[in-house]
Amino acid sequence: MYPNSKTLQGIVSVLCPRDSQKDTAQPNLPRRHHDERTSVPACRTQLPTLDELNADVLRLIALQLPGSSLRDFGSLKEFASCSRALRQVASPILFYCCHRRNPEYRYPPEAIRPFIRHLKYTGRFDDDESRETFETLLDYLVSVTTLTFRSPRSVPWDVIKSCSNRPRITSLTFRPGAGFTRADRQYPVEDPECPAICLTSFSYVQVLWREIQGSNLRTMGRTKDLSPRFAREAAALSALVPKLHSTVEQLILPMETSPLLDMAALPWPHLRELTIYGRYLSGAQVESLPVLLSSLRELQSLAIRICRHSTIGRAPILGHHSSPSSVLSGLCSLIVAYPDPDDDILSVNTDSLRHLSLTDWPRYYNHIGYGAHYGQRWSSPILSPAECLSVLRRMDLPELSSLELVYLADGAGSDDDLLQYIVSAFPKLAHLELHRYRTDRKEEVDHTHIARILASARALRTLRLNLDFRGDHGPYCGDYAVRKKWWDTFKGTLGWEIVDIVQDCPLLGCVEILYHGAPTATWVEFHPQRCAEPRFVLSYDDDHRDSELMPYTWFEIFSTGPWSGDPEWELTPPPEDPPQDPDSRAMTD
Repeated sequence: MYPNSKTLQGIVSVLCPRDSQKDTAQPNLPRRHHDERTSVPACRTQLPTLDELNADVLRLIALQLPGSSLRDFGSLKEFASCSRALRQVASPILFYCCHRRNPEYRYPPEAIRPFIRHLKYTGRFDDDESRETFETLLDYLVSVTTLTFRSPRSVPWDVIKSCSNRPRITSLTFRPGAGFTRADRQYPVEDPECPAICLTSFSYVQVLWREIQGSNLRTMGRTKDLSPRFAREAAALSALVPKLHSTVEQLILPMETSPLLDMAALPWPHLRELTIYGRYLSGAQVESLPVLLSSLRELQSLAIRICRHSTIGRAPILGHHSSPSSVLSGLCSLIVAYPDPDDDILSVNTDSLRHLSLTDWPRYYNHIGYGAHYGQRWSSPILSPAECLSVLRRMDLPELSSLELVYLADGAGSDDDLLQYIVSAFPKLAHLELHRYRTDRKEEVDHTHIARILASARALRTLRLNLDFRGDHGPYCGDYAVRKKWWDTFKGTLGWEIVDIVQDCPLLGCVEILYHGAPTATWVEFHPQRCAEPRFVLSYDDDHRDSELMPYTWFEIFSTGPWSGDPEWELTPPPEDPPQDPDSRAMTD
């Protein structure tokens, strides 16, 4: 998608076109001749006002305004304050999402209730009064169709039943902190009082590093025993997920506790998007995933991000015994972490595939930066350039427009064949993300050589590079002097050297390079000379943030605290508690 500024510029150019021949028209030419020679009728002497524009056009403008986001929607507020007509256009966007934070702020004002379609609930369910408050809130917000739980406590079954009693609620999301982990709460598989659950979207998202959340890094060898919590979570998901099979279109589930075999025995006629994340807890789970995927014929988007135990290595996704030609033949997006190059998942019909990601999960830089303390429990069977090239050559990808590859290079030039194949084999490739790691930790990455190869990708619009530079301090460095030295190189020379080479791509909007900042790694934008300012963009919003890091504090690692700040803060103020949900536009208390 184009940046907001580009979209607004395009809208304005269409609504208010300039007379391209005005400056060259002969001054003594009769007016009627001048009218015939211009592309804009002469009667249009005054530009239209905002109130005169079509409502759909105004809504598009409101959606593209800078600041139409969760934390800062000042521009949208100013837009809505111009007139009553514009306020009517902007209100559904401003008040789309309601975040119920504190018990004293129970219900939003009546005037904005009809606009609220997404409720984010952070209240607890400790007693009958709190549950009644929640149900009353649902009754007041009659337009809500999407519900996100961000409660720090477990969500009881009665609350799920309350949602199912309101068929207008079609989407449920559980964010980290909310879930089904309380020992005193039961989730019955059969409940005659519970009506059919007609959701189209269900997401159960938990933190990546559950075993070490809240643990001291000095005792990393002793992680939490989550077996009781996993058992309760599995019982709840076994009671809930199978009930969704007839209506659900999108599922996001944890590998540890999802009832995959029970799901494989049911039809899922409308399921189009499936994401499974987490880790394998047993060998039986490794075998259950191919069984489920082989039964899903209508999937359009599949994402498998699963950690492998050090004894498992490259686990099967479809395995080697299925019929790839008839399974998952309609995929438009495929994401697989640490894939087996010979797995049948990479031999399915990919005529319609537009996005392919052969990725890592967790990110391999966690293994490099802190693998000796924690990552040794989990294998990181990262692909080689030759394996990536073999996979891409085997797959038929005529529509591919977005590609992510993660690989471990043996040395300089070992991935040249892979890069040259990418730029020549995919003429529609618009978005490319490369994570190139070094086998030889002393290798000096020749980034200009890599950039010259990639400059041949003529359709490229965005390029993301994580080249694992030798001077890069990585994600868990608390030494300010080291970080400052890399920051000066990163911002002062390295990024500009790459973008100055790749800017020969005629459609290129920016090059994004991974920077390990605080609170997490983020993609920093370097824009070509032809672009308007700012040409350097450092942001920690959801569009730029990379993978979740392990819970940590730098001063605990190095015993040098307190932390003295980041060098990039000299340019950009530190981020303020970045939002966790990318799908929200506004918040009200």
